Amino acid sequence: MIETKNILELFKPIVKEVLESMLKEEREIYLENNPPTKGNGFYERDLKTAFGELTAIRVPRTRDNGFKCALLPYRKRITEDLDALIRAMLISGMSTRKIAEVLKELYEIKISYANISRISQVGIEEIQKWRSRPLMEEYAVVFLDAMVFPIKRDRVENESIYVAIGITPEGRREILGYYLPGGMESAYNWREILLDIRERGVKQIHFIVSDGLSGMKNVITEIYPHAKYQPCVVHVMRNILAKVRVQHRNIIATEIKEVFHAKDKQEAEQLFMKFTQNGKISIPT
Repeated sequence: MIETKNILELFKPIVKEVLESMLKEEREIYLENNPPTKGNGFYERDLKTAFGELTAIRVPRTRDNGFKCALLPYRKRITEDLDALIRAMLISGMSTRKIAEVLKELYEIKISYANISRISQVGIEEIQKWRSRPLMEEYAVVFLDAMVFPIKRDRVENESIYVAIGITPEGRREILGYYLPGGMESAYNWREILLDIRERGVKQIHFIVSDGLSGMKNVITEIYPHAKYQPCVVHVMRNILAKVRVQHRNIIATEIKEVFHAKDKQEAEQLFMKFTQNGKISIPT
């Protein structure tokens, strides 16, 4: 499946949109409290985050040059505090009030609680709008996977979230949605997610890739009957090696990888036949 680092990279567009919307609201509050001055456009800066480098962030300015964004670290390009805030906001189970508390704690912002809540609400609304956005009608591949997402509440806690990643026919990757159903991963939860994706406009998926969760194939057939189901090769590999004697695992793993890395279907079939007919390897059933 897709590595966690690469999944986080796909969140960059919404992270940037959320940050810019909150910066604009922060300036709006400043202008309301300083009526003689006005806005004076934007300047751009880059920032490194856990989601990757955000480039050309539009940072608001004022004519009196008195406005300083509390959300952005001054003269820093890397910030753990901003990561913690964005992670907390993406986990939509947190209320506006709780987000505001995180914002106040992380940044010690010298403005009223009401204005902190106002800035938080703008960011949350941006996220909610993005999560319910219409999707394309067709995707070549959709990956379904669960990942651990560390966020800071009273302490750092790991949240398990379900992520659906689509690859367009042109090869572009995007987050279709992320979800926090709670409890153990189950085919029922993935069914609800696929229904959400369908309701947001996705009519055709050629391949759906996920782990070998029990009942998953039936769920996919129900929601997208024409999609081909492909169990994740990493999970397939683990399941095979779990049934192999320890002394044989390295050679078995090497031969399986050759099958997965074949340049075309014909070569894959030939390598698979070679693998299954190899009399030197004894695999217990």
